[in-house]
Amino acid sequence: MFRGLTIAAMILVNNPGNWNEVYDPLAHAEWNGWTIADLVFPFFLFIVGTAIPLSLGETGSGRTMPGRHLARIVRRTAILFALGLMLNALGGFESLSMLRIPGVLQRIALCYFAASLLFLYTPRSGPAVVLVALVVGYWMLLTLVPVYGKEPGVLDPEHNLAAAIDRRLLAEGHLYHQTWDPEGFLSTMPAVATTLAGVLAGVGCAGSVRPL
Repeated sequence: MFRGLTIAAMILVNNPGNWNEVYDPLAHAEWNGWTIADLVFPFFLFIVGTAIPLSLGETGSGRTMPGRHLARIVRRTAILFALGLMLNALGGFESLSMLRIPGVLQRIALCYFAASLLFLYTPRSGPAVVLVALVVGYWMLLTLVPVYGKEPGVLDPEHNLAAAIDRRLLAEGHLYHQTWDPEGFLSTMPAVATTLAGVLAGVGCAGSVRPL
């Protein structure tokens, strides 16, 4: 039901009818703050995490995993990432040097891959510990590390650490904006944390699900 509501919200946000007269809560925040539209993607990541314990079941929680499960995870990750690149390509690009590499499906792929491995190869408390470490670590990196000689804690779009890393690892043509990307490398840390929150919810659900 939650997944269906999230898909309905996604359709509503992506199809407002008239982009010049969008109802404010259904438009993404330009930078500071958030709106209803900004919750759709985190909701999807949470759902991805919730599905992991339900699909992997007893192979998780630190137990040894058969190779076929790892192969399936790698295959799904690769397919999602490739589909994301294809969608970026459909938007049009002049050359491969101008093709955007990050994206929504790419981030889902990376979060799914990381959360699945953490569920499978860490103790039962592992996902919770890593979740807290990712959130606290991300906060510390953004607020304590100076960028380009500026005082620590500068969080405008272009001069924060996440944007600096994206520009260093990817040429400007590979980013959504000229100097930063909303689905960049460093900001994947809290996205993985959101997925792990779903994993923790899924663990509780899996314990109450009876096989048909």
